Amino acid sequence: MKGTYLPTREFLRRNLGCPLAIISANTIPGECAYFSSKSLINRFTEFLHFEYQQDGVRTFAYHPGAVGTDLISVVPEPPRHSLTMNLRLQLDLLFGSPHKPRRPTS
Repeated sequence: MKGTYLPTREFLRRNLGCPLAIISANTIPGECAYFSSKSLINRFTEFLHFEYQQDGVRTFAYHPGAVGTDLISVVPEPPRHSLTMNLRLQLDLLFGSPHKPRRPTS
């Protein structure tokens, strides 16, 4: 968590007052220490949203999906496909496609 908190704190200290976006790359929480630490980063990103939204800071917790390796091959097919979206689709969902406008967010 320190590896996320300390650079974020310094980034905010140096840049508050400018339009900012903070993107946290996360996984789905649910197993052992690795997943619980990612869940903590999700909560930290939520905290940043509520603490700094009035200063124009936008925050996103982004789960990029699984990487198509031998490890993911043991996951049954119905969920495996949804876990391994292609990179272009992930980027289009996050940043918007140059061919079509990004869906509005609330």
